[in-house]
Amino acid sequence: MSVLALDAGKSGGGDSAAKAWLRALAATAPIVANPQRTLPSLIEELAERFGDAPALLSDLESLTYRELAERASRYARWASSSASRRATRCVS
Repeated sequence: MSVLALDAGKSGGGDSAAKAWLRALAATAPIVANPQRTLPSLIEELAERFGDAPALLSDLESLTYRELAERASRYARWASSSASRRATRCVS
């Protein structure tokens, strides 16, 4: 089963994984206080701060904060272009 999780299970990495988890919680807490804040903007902020640190880990792959931001940006561009094509067909 592939589950996204922090790498707390590796020897010697539990403490840093726990700290990373706490940093992530602290970074997302302001979203409740500021509902205009978006997940993409948070991902970009985290990528700027933590760069090549692990962000998501699974049985199949892992992503750094930078790679996560790049992937999120790629998906956003794809979704945006797909939506514009659908809108163009609907208007035609």
